[in-house]
Amino acid sequence: MKKQPSAVHSSARACASALLSIVLVSGLFPAQVLAVDAEGSAEEAARSAVVSAAAAIESASPHASALTADPAADPTSAADATLTAGWNQLGTCEWRIDDTGLLTIRPLGNGASGMLDSWRPDRAPWIRDESLRTSITSAVIEPGVIAKTCFHMFSECTNLVSVDLSGLDTSQATDMGCMFTECAALKTVNFQGVDASNVTSMSSMFNECSSIKNIDLSGINAARVTNMYGLFQNCLSLESVDISSFTGPAITNAMYSFAGAPLVSQLTLPAGLDLTDNTQADLRTSPMGAHHDSRWIDTTGTVYESNEEMLWANVERVSGAETYTTTDAMPSPGWTQSGGCEWEIDE
Repeated sequence: MKKQPSAVHSSARACASALLSIVLVSGLFPAQVLAVDAEGSAEEAARSAVVSAAAAIESASPHASALTADPAADPTSAADATLTAGWNQLGTCEWRIDDTGLLTIRPLGNGASGMLDSWRPDRAPWIRDESLRTSITSAVIEPGVIAKTCFHMFSECTNLVSVDLSGLDTSQATDMGCMFTECAALKTVNFQGVDASNVTSMSSMFNECSSIKNIDLSGINAARVTNMYGLFQNCLSLESVDISSFTGPAITNAMYSFAGAPLVSQLTLPAGLDLTDNTQADLRTSPMGAHHDSRWIDTTGTVYESNEEMLWANVERVSGAETYTTTDAMPSPGWTQSGGCEWEIDE
């Protein structure tokens, strides 16, 4: 009478059969496994198949083995990352303020990437408490951090001097409103690599940043911005601005964008940007209301005798960007100015 296979025999055969199928398809099965003695026991066949197949896989692809895998080659995914001790979590990112006042934001567990949770309509967690936000003197966002909003990201950080945004992915963000509002000590912002292609609002972005002298937004692709209300309002030290990345006709609200910015002497503007509606009177107007109507000169040498004349000329331009610079030079009596030169025809 033929002996029926035991449950152990059946399990062993099933295991061997499954493993044979996998390695045969992958082309890694060694020839000797195929030569298992037909009269051998099922246990021996299974054991031989497992050992030989594992050796074949290990030999053909060392990285397939958990024992030889390089953990650095496969960064921890955001879903598996854990909070680093001493840090605070926001979404799949983490942040901390160190003893020097440096705010660092990075992917959770120092991983490859992470998403910041949106804090709207509230503020970012590192500025909700006054003692926290006033302790920040500098900020660095490391590569891989993704933000869907920059609304009130650093507002009222009154001791913040410098910010490095080069690691921040803002390609999904739509709002940069009040991003640096009331950062009275702010002097430098690194916008290298920042993508503002989906941002529509920069309302009050630099409002009351009274220490910053130069703001260059030319490289951030701000073509969709429609709202620049109060963008540079009360920037008392501001001297030069480049917003050539904006699309002039797209701006629907530019009110008070330069109110209380009395030192602005160089503007690079996109064609068609209309700053004339109650804004030309704000340009170069001090908080005390003293108005400084300036003469401007563009890169072609054309001179504009007032703020209003320069701003209307920019509205009428149809393409490109133009840089306007204030000029205090006046033509000599009886002479006519042309750019930075003057001319006359004598008797």
